[in-house]
Amino acid sequence: MKQKKLKNFLIKSAILLLLVFSLVNCKDENSVISSQDPYSSSDDAETIASGVSSETSGAIDQLSYLSDLASEHGVSNLAKITSGLAKSTDEKVTSIDTVYDETNEKWIITISRERTISEKNFTSNYYHQYTVQYLKNGIPQKYFAANGDTANTIKFNIIEGTGTVQSNRINQNLESTSGSWVATITESNSMVVAGSYSRSANSTFTTTNATRNYDYSLSLNFSALSVPINYGDELWLYLAGSMSGQFTGEYSATVDGEQYQKSINKSFAIAFSKKLVYSITLEGEDFSADAETGELE
Repeated sequence: MKQKKLKNFLIKSAILLLLVFSLVNCKDENSVISSQDPYSSSDDAETIASGVSSETSGAIDQLSYLSDLASEHGVSNLAKITSGLAKSTDEKVTSIDTVYDETNEKWIITISRERTISEKNFTSNYYHQYTVQYLKNGIPQKYFAANGDTANTIKFNIIEGTGTVQSNRINQNLESTSGSWVATITESNSMVVAGSYSRSANSTFTTTNATRNYDYSLSLNFSALSVPINYGDELWLYLAGSMSGQFTGEYSATVDGEQYQKSINKSFAIAFSKKLVYSITLEGEDFSADAETGELE
């Protein structure tokens, strides 16, 4: 009888140990699967950078237009200025339209442009519409310099913007863009810009290990951004100041056929210091981004 009880006890103990082992092993397997998700906050930072940097027609690209419009022939030479923003010989303005609204005393400017960089397998097409108003002491005038008077304020609004960019690194569909800026001309051949900027886009980033997608909205606010006058080309070498913003969207990733999803809602700050690389601070973490390409350093 005692031997039988001992045998039953040993069998039950063995079964219990097997169950415990199975549970632990299952937990370990689950942790391995979840660790395959490539998500990190650097992915958020790279997506934010794509909404700020030049190649993806972010805020810096639009500030370049504002900078070059602050010149005596800013509107009349806009086609030449736009082409001058190219970093290669493969950019062209496909259409440009400038109309002066006499009633509201402002310019309505519509630009479509495309760009290719063959060595990066890069192509982009963008359309934007702006309004620009020059003022001297609060009184509108048609041009930046007119009848001996040089404007000391520029009101620059982004009415709409759409476009696409494709490369080995990123595929992006810009769904909407808007912005409202007031630039105050200073005595140091620069202007102080205040305003807001927002955009919505769908971006897919491809690496050897994963495909990551963001369907997102980005908003920026700034009040004392220092921007040079009539120097849109390589603007980042002269851009100084900071922005704050909000980044919201839906993240998804595919790794070896496995799907991962995550909702994002984060605040961030951006600082420019007159060089190609600018900083992004995202919930306590610091990142560096290229002002031209939007790639993280």
